[in-house]
Amino acid sequence: MSERRSTQALFLVFLMLASVMGQAAANEAHNEVEDFEDDIGVVYGDLSDFNVDTGSQYLLIEEDQPVVSATSFLKQAWIDEGRPGVDEIRYQPSMARSTCSQHLVGDTLTVPISGGSTSVYVAKTTATVAFLVQSGRTLSSTVLQNLASTWDQTIYPTMTTYFGKDYQDGRGLAPPDNDNNCQVEIVIYDIDGAFNIGGYFSPGTAATREVVYVDFADITLSWGKSIIAHELQHLLHNAQDPYENLWLDEGNADVAIYLCFGADGTLAGHLNGWTQQSDLSVRWWNQRNADYGAGFIFTMYLADHLGGGPAIRQLVQDSATGGLGVQNLALSPVSGQSGKSVERWVRSLRTSRLQQQLILTKGSMAFQILTSIHPVGAQPFAESLLPTPTPTGQLLGVQQVTPWRDGESARSNSLQVQPLLPHLR
Repeated sequence: MSERRSTQALFLVFLMLASVMGQAAANEAHNEVEDFEDDIGVVYGDLSDFNVDTGSQYLLIEEDQPVVSATSFLKQAWIDEGRPGVDEIRYQPSMARSTCSQHLVGDTLTVPISGGSTSVYVAKTTATVAFLVQSGRTLSSTVLQNLASTWDQTIYPTMTTYFGKDYQDGRGLAPPDNDNNCQVEIVIYDIDGAFNIGGYFSPGTAATREVVYVDFADITLSWGKSIIAHELQHLLHNAQDPYENLWLDEGNADVAIYLCFGADGTLAGHLNGWTQQSDLSVRWWNQRNADYGAGFIFTMYLADHLGGGPAIRQLVQDSATGGLGVQNLALSPVSGQSGKSVERWVRSLRTSRLQQQLILTKGSMAFQILTSIHPVGAQPFAESLLPTPTPTGQLLGVQQVTPWRDGESARSNSLQVQPLLPHLR
């Protein structure tokens, strides 16, 4: 009887030890996963749940099938998780910073992606970028050289001028550098084939690395570079103001592509969407064409009237979000003008060339809005963006836009522009 009890006791002890050891092993595995995620970052949100119809359409894509950014979807997933890592996003370079530990062509590494991670190799580098291609995929040397040249000559200098920051680490206007390699990582991997999702930026990775993602099938198409510029704006903006409102962030993403590569019918569509629904508040974001058009035209107006690139950098760096950030910029512009309240600024805008053009000229409303805006250091905005309108209000070489309806005066239509900015107050 005692032997049976002893056997039972030993068996119970064994079960208890097995349970403890199993739990310890599970905890160790869990900790290893957490450590791995801490090292490489996490992309919150599963793209299999993403509805392409809700994505932001990239500019410079004249196709029937949409090509969109999934950034807003992934950012919302990150927000729903409680913005993990948000306090570590802001880059604070060490005073004892040494030289950068840059990627080398041929190196392999593991990077986070939506749904987990993937293995990549370093296919091409410059001093400020590393193109990381999914293992098993290959891009030609011609494609890689073209991407690198466009990055060095156009994308990087333009984006840092408008959206970068001087972190006082010797790089001048630049992105953050939490991974100490002085390079933005462009991860090129299979997302969903050509069209649909073209790329994304994930704020979940921002505390550990500077990375944007492009679909392998889209990078070699005519809009591949536009995807990089769009997503880089999201990276730069998030690094300085991770709480910024969507209407400013997405408006700036359209501005990013325009500044780098000009514009197309997609931008005309965004602007015409706004002119037809300008009674909607610019702040109430709902993924409509009007929302993108409003954010774009508003940002370009800020750049033109309050100091160009330095003004946009000041707005991006201001931790105040939405209209409060605009108010701060209006009160303390970098252009040498005396500051004034948003209310006074709005009144002056209503009597500016923007309003006068809408009253004096019958034609495409989008064209007339654009003719009043001139980016600093560039040819007049309208001349660089759209050709002269035909008498019917259609734009040559661009998607047809909506002309005035018969019997309407230009003055009655011009009132549509007025509700946009007062909603900022």
